[in-house]
Amino acid sequence: MASDLSDEILERALVGRFGRYRRVYDSIDSTNLEALRWAAEQGAAEGSLVVADSQTAGRGRWGRMWLAQPGAGLMFSVVLRPEAPMHPGLITAAGGLAVAGALERTTGLRAAIKWPNDVIINERKVSGVLVETRSVGHAMNAVVLGAGINLHWRSSDLPAEIAESATSIAQELELSGRGRVPPRAELLAAVLGDLEGLYEDLGSRSGRVRIIERATARSSILGGEVTVRFADGSSISGVAASLGHDGALVLDDGTVVDSGEILRIRPIV
Repeated sequence: MASDLSDEILERALVGRFGRYRRVYDSIDSTNLEALRWAAEQGAAEGSLVVADSQTAGRGRWGRMWLAQPGAGLMFSVVLRPEAPMHPGLITAAGGLAVAGALERTTGLRAAIKWPNDVIINERKVSGVLVETRSVGHAMNAVVLGAGINLHWRSSDLPAEIAESATSIAQELELSGRGRVPPRAELLAAVLGDLEGLYEDLGSRSGRVRIIERATARSSILGGEVTVRFADGSSISGVAASLGHDGALVLDDGTVVDSGEILRIRPIV
C-alpha cells in the first residue's frame, strides 16, 4: 500500500466511527464493488471503509469509467445501513456536502455541488459521489457511498473529451497561487468526519431539512436554465428552481427530476 495510505497512518488519522473497520488496497477493481461485496456477503458493519491507491474498474454514474491512476486521487467507499428506507438522493447530497466541506477546509478552495453528484471548483469537476445499493429479496441489504477526488493530475494528462470539464486539487491550487495538496489520509479523515455527522442528520426530519438547505446553498445550478439528460437519451429543459425534500431537482414548471445529468447551465440575466 502507498505509504500515505498505510493502515498505520489511517489508524492515527481516522478517529470516528466511520473507518474504524477498513480494507486498504494498493489496487482493486472498484472500491464500491468491494464495499458492496463486503456488506452483502460478509456482513460489514456500518461505517466500514474500503480505500485504494488505484482502481482498475472505477466507475461513476451510468457505468462511466472513473480515471484512477496510482497516487493521483483519493478513492474510497463507506458502508451504510440506514434503519429506515432512505432516498439515494439524500445520501448523495450528504456525500457531496461532506466532500465539498472537507476540500474547503483542507485547501482553502471554494467548492460547489453540481446536481446530482458532482463537486466542482471553478466550474470544473473535481469529485464525484456514487451511491449504490444491494438487495436481498425485497429488503435493502446495504447502501454504499463512494467518492473519487482528483488530487494530483493536470488537464494535459486527460483524454480530450473531459480535459475541459475536469480539474484536480493540484491544478486549482497552482492557478490560485495558494496552499498545498493535503495528504490523502488527512483529507479522508475530514470527509469521513463530516459524513458521519451528516449521516446522523439524515435520521431525523429536521436534519434532512438542514441537509437540503445546505445543498441548496452550495448548488451551482439553481436559478439557471438547465438541460437535463436522462439515461435513455431523452432530455428536458427549464429553470432549476429548487431541491426537493428527497434531493430531487425541481424545475420552475413543477417538474420533479429524480435522476439525470446536467448538460448545460445558462444563468438567467
